[in-house]
Amino acid sequence: MNLQDKMKVFGDYACLAMDYIYAALCDKAGKEEREIPGLMDIMVTTSLLSAFDDKKLLDDECTVMNASALMLAVSGNKYTVEKKTITSIDDIPNDGKWRAIRKSYNGHSHWALWRGNTLVFNSLSRSVCYEKGTFDQVREITRCV
Repeated sequence: MNLQDKMKVFGDYACLAMDYIYAALCDKAGKEEREIPGLMDIMVTTSLLSAFDDKKLLDDECTVMNASALMLAVSGNKYTVEKKTITSIDDIPNDGKWRAIRKSYNGHSHWALWRGNTLVFNSLSRSVCYEKGTFDQVREITRCV
């Protein structure tokens, strides 16, 4: 697959992969994107391109095959990811944990990254799913010590 083909796939399907990568990089740096503007875009894109070539991490449609292995490859740190179902942001405690949270609308879905119950990273500047959709799934990310 050529670079532009990869970029098309990323544009359509990479939201969850970018959330995992973003969380692992921020956790490793001890900073959030607002503290290192611009640099995070470069780091996430570079990490995504590298991971995309390893089919044990991401498939051809950028589906995350192994979230823990993806975050380990990006950051060198081990993580666990627990899948949960939710119906409201009220189901999420404000505990500072990283979470990829999915909202669905009209047969489509989009993932964004939260810290506790605060949105910290959305790979899209505008998402109809996030504007009009309902919360349905969470991936709770925990760093292993």
